[in-house]
Amino acid sequence: DDFLLGGAHDVDAGWMKEVREHGTKIVPRVLFDRWTGQNYVSLFQDKDKQQALKELLLNTVHQLDVDGIVLEFWSQLGGKAKAQISSIVRDLSAAFKAKNYIFILAIPPPVYQGDVEGMFVGEDFA
Repeated sequence: DDFLLGGAHDVDAGWMKEVREHGTKIVPRVLFDRWTGQNYVSLFQDKDKQQALKELLLNTVHQLDVDGIVLEFWSQLGGKAKAQISSIVRDLSAAFKAKNYIFILAIPPPVYQGDVEGMFVGEDFA
């Protein structure tokens, strides 16, 4: 159950240097592609896996010389397992903050068409 982070082959150091000259921060998107419900359950139940994920993300930010990440995690579970997701997100956020990295959580809309409440509400991180 090791983690695999793809996309590093697309890093363009020259482009990064050029855009940074204008004060731009670089925060690549991290997705959990091809994860199954069982993958998430395994992560939620295993503190060692959570630690390994955190270390992988922090090390990757350092190695790629980017400013942080945008984590797309919430909507992939359709609003389920909020307590577990919130716990992991808080832990990741604290770890990124401690290293002065940017941590952005991409969230789904709060309200859908027809005034249907979304999967993420303010109380999720109150």
